[in-house]
Amino acid sequence: MNTQRFRTAVDSLFRPIDIASLVYLRVVFGLVMLWEVWRYFDHNRIYRYWIEPEVHFTYAGLDWLAPLPGEGMPWLFFGLGILSLLIIVGLFYRVATVAFFFGFLYMFLLEQGQYLNHFYFVCLLSFLMIFVPANQCCSLDTRLGITRPTDTAPAWSLWIVRFQVGIVYFFGGIAKMNGDWLAGEPLRDWLEGRSHYPIIGDFLSLEPIVMAMAWGGTLFDLLIPFFLLYRPTRMPSFIVVIAFHVTNAILWNIGIFPWLTIALSAIFFDPSWPRRFFRLPRYRKKSTEPTGWFRRLAFTGIAIYAAVQILVPLRHWVYPGDVKWTEEGHRFAWRMKLRSRDGRTELFVQEKGTQQTEHVDLREYLLPWQIDEMATRPDMLLFFAKYLKRDLLEKRGKIYSVHAHSFISVNGRAEQVYFSSDWDLAEISRFARRSEWMYPFQNTPLPMEAGTIALD
Repeated sequence: MNTQRFRTAVDSLFRPIDIASLVYLRVVFGLVMLWEVWRYFDHNRIYRYWIEPEVHFTYAGLDWLAPLPGEGMPWLFFGLGILSLLIIVGLFYRVATVAFFFGFLYMFLLEQGQYLNHFYFVCLLSFLMIFVPANQCCSLDTRLGITRPTDTAPAWSLWIVRFQVGIVYFFGGIAKMNGDWLAGEPLRDWLEGRSHYPIIGDFLSLEPIVMAMAWGGTLFDLLIPFFLLYRPTRMPSFIVVIAFHVTNAILWNIGIFPWLTIALSAIFFDPSWPRRFFRLPRYRKKSTEPTGWFRRLAFTGIAIYAAVQILVPLRHWVYPGDVKWTEEGHRFAWRMKLRSRDGRTELFVQEKGTQQTEHVDLREYLLPWQIDEMATRPDMLLFFAKYLKRDLLEKRGKIYSVHAHSFISVNGRAEQVYFSSDWDLAEISRFARRSEWMYPFQNTPLPMEAGTIALD
């Protein structure tokens, strides 16, 4: 019986559905990406993040990555803009989606100091778009005979994107189920910083508002994917989605994320819903259901992808220590707006043999935004320590150990020593468990519990 149900579930993934929602997905994704590319040119972010810095904080194991030389990075973003246009109109769609995925992924991996959850989200979406047949209707590919037009697409191509959107919501809610967030921190501190907003500013720091937003945000993230899937609650839930993300866009500087998520939440409606608003062509040819080895291969790929997306956000549970202290398992886990970390870190080097100590002026190597990011990111500290040791060896021909005095405040708590200044950071593996070289987190009372004012 269970085997039969499993086969039925698998068969349902490959049954044909209306392709209209995939056409909508293709156009919306391309438009938002085109907008994001324009924003990077408009705000001069390409120069600020990838040309101006002398040092780029790559991820562990990717030290060989480097920005394109000369005017390469502006041309990369220009190319992403052209690829976004090709995706919108559905021209050379497969090539465009593959090129966009690798181009965006390359940009994303160049600088971990610029990690954003919505950039990671875009990487995943652009990867899925490679396999989703969103160009088989209303596209230049069909007009030019590059692909055959069809009214339908396999159900998995819509469900895999719904699944990905649901993962972002649900695990965002799971991450919020921690003592600090449910006690109103760091949300309380951030809302106090917006007291200057006209009309609403005086109300944002009221305790009932803080707690309602903390608990309401948690419940929203946990429940909204299921309410969007259930037909009777779908429309009111979508209205709540719009209100929620518009509020976030007003309160927080989170770029394209609110608008992209609103647009993607619409794919939870019936697959044919875009036909109510747009005249989409009808074709006699329907998509064919895969059989045999191709179906097994496709199902295996979907299952592996789904398993990875479920397990990766939970990986911090297998690491010793508190994730908001060690940062181990924080990235790629939809832990959004959960912690406020203020820190001060001073680096010094000691020459091997003489033990002569020298203070390091970080401004000689890093830009202000990089210094701020590195002060509270242990993986970035390890990266820079190794870079500094290599740089001094090359320039002076001497070997130095790299040490730090580091103090961190988490969610407004009093500062705590991050790790011992005796450690030579340049000798610690970037893959080492952070609990092995960092001091344990002291879960002291939050500012409200201690009767103090939250730190800025």
